[in-house]
Amino acid sequence: MYKQLPLSITLQVDATFDNYFTSDGNVLPVEALQYFCQHPQEPFFYLSGPSGSGVTHLLQAVQHQLSQFNVQYWPLKELMTHPAEDMFLELDSLDMVILDDLELMAGKTEWELVLFHLYNRLRDSGKQLLIGAHFTPKELEVNLSDLKSRLQWGISYRLQSLNDNDKKRALIFRADALGLRLNDDVTQFILNHCCRDIRQLMFLLDIMDKASLAEKRQLTIPFVKRVLGL
Repeated sequence: MYKQLPLSITLQVDATFDNYFTSDGNVLPVEALQYFCQHPQEPFFYLSGPSGSGVTHLLQAVQHQLSQFNVQYWPLKELMTHPAEDMFLELDSLDMVILDDLELMAGKTEWELVLFHLYNRLRDSGKQLLIGAHFTPKELEVNLSDLKSRLQWGISYRLQSLNDNDKKRALIFRADALGLRLNDDVTQFILNHCCRDIRQLMFLLDIMDKASLAEKRQLTIPFVKRVLGL
């Protein structure tokens, strides 16, 4: 019987498939991940992507979508504050284990070993393992050769970074979800005058959303300039 780990992991409420902006270059990885969710006979899926591409969002979206099943998401940055031998015990009783930030355990022998054994136990018990990382299985600097080969066995997809046009579309997509009207001119102004990191752009959009609600104003260039101090 699986015992809840002594960790407090809070999922982002809006980290769902519906709220993920899927650029043209990321259609296939997202569709493949949704297929994996619907086919429990598939034992393993590895999703990688550069920072800001949405790996964490999609891993959490899987748990949201499969909330009726025994599925658990864990970021390794939280797990690795505890002894390795305590973390992966009895997890094979879960329907799916979701591990994020896999690169954090690369090169750490005791963590590689417990992951290797977890992989085998889940496979042997007919359960699923979903892994997210910044690096592909081939790029990951894993010392344990048996683990490296296991990580290359399953389904593996890589998310692509958003280009400037994708970021523009992503801002409009997110604004629509928030109930904001964001026209092309305002969107281009934001991209021209702000950091183009997509996470920072979404953070700024949330600031503009709160200001728009508080002042009952639409998003115009003068309003955006004032709110963001540009």
